Amino acid sequence: MTWQLSIGLFFIFAVVQSLYQRVYLKGSHLPETIAPALGYVFGVMPIGIAVGLASGHLHIDWSLQTVMLLIIEGAFIGLFNWFSFKAIKRMNISQYEIIFQVFAVTTVILGWLFLGEGLTFAQLIGSLLLMTGALLAASAHKQKIALGNLRNDAVFLALAAAVCIGIGLVAEKAALGRMDLGAYFIVGFATQTIALMIIAARDIPKLKKQGMTWQQFRGAWFIGILSCLIGLTYIYALRKVDNVSLVTMITTFQLPLIVLAAFFILKERDNLARVGLACAIGFVGLLINAMS
Repeated sequence: MTWQLSIGLFFIFAVVQSLYQRVYLKGSHLPETIAPALGYVFGVMPIGIAVGLASGHLHIDWSLQTVMLLIIEGAFIGLFNWFSFKAIKRMNISQYEIIFQVFAVTTVILGWLFLGEGLTFAQLIGSLLLMTGALLAASAHKQKIALGNLRNDAVFLALAAAVCIGIGLVAEKAALGRMDLGAYFIVGFATQTIALMIIAARDIPKLKKQGMTWQQFRGAWFIGILSCLIGLTYIYALRKVDNVSLVTMITTFQLPLIVLAAFFILKERDNLARVGLACAIGFVGLLINAMS
């Protein structure tokens, strides 16, 4: 499978997860730490273990640095899942999407500083077009977006989610250089799962008190499966391209696709012309990066 096909599958899974998560969060009353933890325990980990074992390539270059990288990527990707759930609960999805684009900038800067990975001039132009398309898509919602009226904690949570995933992705890229892909699907996903279980532990008494319906569990489980598929396709593309900055910027094209899908499927009242323009600009940037 080529990395371009892997990214194409990534976009499909990312769009489906975003739309489903929006619907799920509106009806779920689970503590905000529980749903991500359930998704990882019953969705991400089983698939990660199965794919890892099926690959037959499980070598790990164990060292203190390898252990530290696994702890860092697990902790920060776990924190990202928690912060993003909390942020989406407290703010309009359009506002969250605009603030969350900080993740791409964070990843590019950290990838350059710690991994020495940069972008060529053509890739930089393509990435700027992708970012322009993402921000244009986020501004296409007809509901007024007033970032200045947001609660400080909501803004902090969205920024924290963006920074955490940026740090986690760079640490993940460094960890991938020290082990086989199959091994990472097991130990890398395991550290993320452990982090989410630790975060969720304090809310277990709340869950016991209010209970959980089968629909709530099934929804969290399905989001976990989609998260795993997103992770698998992203990591596969990252292994092929070997540039976390480039792959991360390419993935920002998911935002125009999500907004476009939400217009037709969820009937969200967006400016269709602006969404179309965002998709066109983002697609040009995607083509530039794919051919460079």
